[in-house]
Amino acid sequence: MQKLLSDYLSAHKEDFVTHTIVGLFRQAARWYPDKDAIRLGDAKMTFSMLDRRSDQLAHYLTDHDRIGPGDIVAVATGRSVATPAVVLGIWKTGAAYITIDSCCPESHNRSCMQSVHSRVCIDRRYYDAAVAVCDRPPAFQDRSRLDQLALVLFTSGSTGDPKGVRILHSNIAASVSNFDCLPLRSDDTFASFASLLFIASVYDFCSSLSLGCTVQIVPASIRKNIRELAAFYIQNRITATFLPPHMAAKYIEVDGGTTLRLLLVGSEMTRHLEKRPYRIVNIYASTEACAVISHYQIQDSRPVYPIGKLVPALKGYIVTDDGKPAPTGQSGELWISGAQVCNGYLNLPEANRTHFAPNPFEAKPPFQRVFKTSDIVRMLPDGNMEYVCRKDDMFKIRGFRVEPGGVENYMLEFSHITEACVTCFTDAGGTNILFGYFIADTKIDHQALRAFLLERIPGYAIPTGFIQADEFPRKQNGKVDRHGFCPPPELNDHKKLATLYY
Repeated sequence: MQKLLSDYLSAHKEDFVTHTIVGLFRQAARWYPDKDAIRLGDAKMTFSMLDRRSDQLAHYLTDHDRIGPGDIVAVATGRSVATPAVVLGIWKTGAAYITIDSCCPESHNRSCMQSVHSRVCIDRRYYDAAVAVCDRPPAFQDRSRLDQLALVLFTSGSTGDPKGVRILHSNIAASVSNFDCLPLRSDDTFASFASLLFIASVYDFCSSLSLGCTVQIVPASIRKNIRELAAFYIQNRITATFLPPHMAAKYIEVDGGTTLRLLLVGSEMTRHLEKRPYRIVNIYASTEACAVISHYQIQDSRPVYPIGKLVPALKGYIVTDDGKPAPTGQSGELWISGAQVCNGYLNLPEANRTHFAPNPFEAKPPFQRVFKTSDIVRMLPDGNMEYVCRKDDMFKIRGFRVEPGGVENYMLEFSHITEACVTCFTDAGGTNILFGYFIADTKIDHQALRAFLLERIPGYAIPTGFIQADEFPRKQNGKVDRHGFCPPPELNDHKKLATLYY
């Protein structure tokens, strides 16, 4: 037996297409039965204990509530060592799950449960009762199958309406199979920072438990305090973690004494990260692709980084408006195919027709279906992809199409600007007016910024007004909310706009 399960799995990728995460986890439990699988403060579970606890829950679910294939169970155990046991226990019965979080409005949680017809909600009391009743049960016969639904993850679209993404066991297994291009190893201690509501946390747990890593759950109380987080990483000898870009930038400033080997950064545009002793990987991901789509290793400070190359389990196509492959350097919508691509949206047939379609470029499974990401990208000469903007965020200014991401990238090249966001407001006469918001460490001369941009982009793409801000509005997942900016009160008075914001 080799020392690291990750080395074995890297050489035997067929294991990922023939096993669910339950099967991969049980393989890891055979390799590392006494190793800590999950830790949070003083609470922890070894791999063998986690297997046993999830067996106990699976027995209770089937005997007490008749849960099995086709059912969807709500999980409300929060950021605790019990949650992975609950998820594995649900999967062992053949059922799927949704996550219920106390930070969400009760009406939202109730709506999610009703939409999936969930009749059981597992909170800490339910879990404790299940473990107490099934003290020493026999090993549970795993009923999970690759073609079964594993979870429904609710994500907000551009309209803000929650969409339930249907994720199969095969999607998760395919996503985890990309671990070695990041790379994750069995001897890693992975700090799980992401909210349980997001696909990043699903990837954290599933990849770690499949490889035999230890997952160290970051306490909710320190997730927004970078100094406490950095101390936590040192104290627990964290070797790998995921952080959103704004937290990664702060972490780099206070990372003295770190044990980190791998920092994954993603969820929005990554900018200005200095090279460190540990590896920094920019990842581009989506819920519909069950986490990581592409990756790029950061080695120097730049205003913006490429999103890199596709992970091995996916194929991608950059497509123009007429459905043709875009030449290198020309922007187009990214379509992806492969076993990672989810099973569509829950009860949203129109959205499914819009975003999922037969693959016009390849008919061979598992690439016979594409997900149209609505992300505009371009292929660079070196084979890396560059993110441009969301398809829905393109603006028409005086008849010209403006890609705000491109304007933002040039704004970020201007000295002292650290963040930029370009958005559009429509005045009372129906005219679209472009505004550029930015954060900087000093007061910026708008005329100098405008002259700088005029040397690089067409005049119609330069914002009519610039506004320096202390912070940007953000969505619940931490991403900048481009549509969360309020229009200036002088929007309909163009003379005042020119005086105040030009």
